[in-house]
Amino acid sequence: MISLIQQTNNLIGSPEDIEALKTKDHARILLISDSHGSFRLLNLIVSHFGKNCDALVLCGDTGRDFAELIETAFDDENFKETLPSVIAAVKGNCDPPAIPVSFAIRDGLNLFYRKSIILPEKQILTVNGQNIFICHGNIEHVDYGYETLYMKMLSAECKASVHGHTHVPQNCHFDDNFRIINPGSISRPREGAPETFAILTVEKTFIDAALIRINNCSGKPDSFSLLKNF
Repeated sequence: MISLIQQTNNLIGSPEDIEALKTKDHARILLISDSHGSFRLLNLIVSHFGKNCDALVLCGDTGRDFAELIETAFDDENFKETLPSVIAAVKGNCDPPAIPVSFAIRDGLNLFYRKSIILPEKQILTVNGQNIFICHGNIEHVDYGYETLYMKMLSAECKASVHGHTHVPQNCHFDDNFRIINPGSISRPREGAPETFAILTVEKTFIDAALIRINNCSGKPDSFSLLKNF
């Protein structure tokens, strides 16, 4: 059963599911960023792809839409079952540090109840033995290069990072051994890019990403396709 509890490390899910993800072979991660108010599209993407993924990662400027997603999951058991069992979300430059929800969120140690979900500025997610550094990218100045992000990855012992902020999809290596992935924006793409998100494949020795293009919002099979040559 999917848990909507935010743990003390700010990951959402049960402690058992979070621990299981650390050693899960061949994991898949649904990666979304910069929805900027398109919560219906966010819910549509999750309902189509979430059930076949092991985690959902939101790279910022998704805060209020994420609150709508959580509210929908709380009210609709069928939709809740489409969510991956582990969720990580970080704060974007357009997000508040916490997002209100209408129901009580219990922390992992049963210390208190609150009606908000915390959005940290960065997060580390361990999947299949690999650490993934999650941030929005504004603090790391990704508009101007990856040097600051690279130093943070080194400090956190991460060889992969995911971020948003630029609204431009990116799947590249930095300094040969480090993978940096930007899923783009699902609603406000820039620099001629289409609306996109990504699905990561995490193996024990590598992480790769498939960038997915949003063709329309109908929810039919032709709504999504693999992005090539961008």
